[in-house]
Amino acid sequence: MKKLQVDVGIVGAGPAGLTLANVLREHGITAIVVEKGTRQEVETKARAGLIEHRTVAFLERAGLATELLANGMTTDSCTFIHEGEAFSVPYADLAGGRKHHIYPQQFLVRDLIATYLGRGGDILFAHEVTALDGAHGAQAATISASAVDGAESVEIRCDFIAACDGSDSIAHRAVPESIRMPVTHRHPFRWLALLAEVPPFVNEIVYGMHPTNGAAQMPRTPAVSRFYLQIQDGEKAGDWNDERIWTALGDVLVVKDHPVTTGVITEKTIIGRSDHVSRNMQHGRIFLLGDAAHTISLAGGKGMNLAIADAEALAAAMAAYYGQDDERPLGNYTTDRRGKVWKAVLFSHWLINLLHSAPGDVAQAAFSNELRIATINELRSHGPTARMFAEEYAGE
Repeated sequence: MKKLQVDVGIVGAGPAGLTLANVLREHGITAIVVEKGTRQEVETKARAGLIEHRTVAFLERAGLATELLANGMTTDSCTFIHEGEAFSVPYADLAGGRKHHIYPQQFLVRDLIATYLGRGGDILFAHEVTALDGAHGAQAATISASAVDGAESVEIRCDFIAACDGSDSIAHRAVPESIRMPVTHRHPFRWLALLAEVPPFVNEIVYGMHPTNGAAQMPRTPAVSRFYLQIQDGEKAGDWNDERIWTALGDVLVVKDHPVTTGVITEKTIIGRSDHVSRNMQHGRIFLLGDAAHTISLAGGKGMNLAIADAEALAAAMAAYYGQDDERPLGNYTTDRRGKVWKAVLFSHWLINLLHSAPGDVAQAAFSNELRIATINELRSHGPTARMFAEEYAGE
């Protein structure tokens, strides 16, 4: 077994882990990133793409936004479609000019990998973590990982472990549930997530609302869109052929009988996760970031932005520890992040209930639809509800 020693062991080469690794390196703090996927897999896996202005500003300060700024798109409004009527909410105008950048997550991951390796960083791709120990009182933490190709296994000795590898991982489970104290909410519907060779309808996100389901079209590049379509619990991706998909999307995203543009669907997956939020994001020498700490619904595009904000906060706390011998920021990591996480959950929960129709009896559906219409009227008026939406959607 090969033995390595660094200041911080990072599990997961996603936005949180790679951002943390890059910022730590600029502070002179050594780290190794352990990732179970190959470099090609993590650089091509399509995920989120809506990046808040605050996230972009932080990445720019850290020297991590060059490609994003050069090649990403910006958007300052979003479109809602309800019963064939489309209207735009200029959220940047209502939120002090705060815009979003649109840049596929896999592109950002690719950039972060290239920058980290270019700065002399170390990433162990295709290595699966088999054990880790970061308990209270231990003089050091350890990560054990096996190479997928059967090569020599690795043991990493470190001061701290950053778990950035998602909600169903060994690093996440290394913090006992009794310590994490998670709270969970199961949504009564799921989503079919699609990547298609379809130009964006407009250069902004389009949310479609329908009495029986909801849908969205999100720009990824000038020629590619990501679609989300509400489906029933229990349905499988195989139940949806291309014809059925485009028919259902056309029912929701139609504008005055103009059909939705169709194209080649290159990816089709089911998203059906529950909101799952850890009330405690640290234990001993282990810190949870991103989906390892909190998974929330896709509404509002908050997940990746929260993950990068976690990395920003933890990097600053570790810089204080190593640079100033100050342990307090590390001890306050959960406290500092909790309020911002729940603020995002609150908005996401509000938006997802606006956009989607919950299964139920006819009376419940009618009541839900009337609430939706009332909210739409408020959004159209650019009054208090629209200003609340703009502030929370754009982010701080």
